[in-house]
Amino acid sequence: RPPGIAAWTARLERDAKGAWRLVARSDRSNAAPDLADANLVNHFLEVIGTFATEAPSGNGNDAGFGLNPYRMEIRAFDSTTSKILRLGDPVGLTGIYVRVGDHGEKTWIGRSALIAFLPTIETPDAFLNKLPYSVPFDEVRGLRLEKLREPGAGIWEFARSDAHWLLGKIPLTDEKSAILERIVRQRIETDFVRAGDCAGARGRD
Repeated sequence: RPPGIAAWTARLERDAKGAWRLVARSDRSNAAPDLADANLVNHFLEVIGTFATEAPSGNGNDAGFGLNPYRMEIRAFDSTTSKILRLGDPVGLTGIYVRVGDHGEKTWIGRSALIAFLPTIETPDAFLNKLPYSVPFDEVRGLRLEKLREPGAGIWEFARSDAHWLLGKIPLTDEKSAILERIVRQRIETDFVRAGDCAGARGRD
């Protein structure tokens, strides 16, 4: 966190389908897991992978290095390896004070594109997928809706032809098409794969 920004923590995980999700955040303790911006997360990990310690910090103390508290702690890990960086204040244009590992006490000057990247992450919201759906709308060719509870429980399957929605071979009215499009543009993710596939949604009410 830069000076003046409230401290926060966030945890991102990749699910079984390979999608990144923001699964925990200290600023909203009861928030449900939400879809993260996969491009941003993957770029973030690539940038972390380029991080290198260049030289010892020289004389100084935690306050002078911006390590009391840390400006940011990054923990990237999988089933076999982990990388932990604790970042302090910037040094010049391309460096930053850093400690490596869980209990590292030696302070280094580290360099990489990470320094320029950090200002884009001020809150956990920075990691969220900004789109209300998980694939480009034009790739959605079909939609299957299932209502689980009465009254009106049932299953409906719609197909999209150009700008029109069809129920079977019957075109929907403009009003019903607009309702269906609003549903599609919500964060519907289940079973989205690629153009030609259908999106599935399940309603509980």
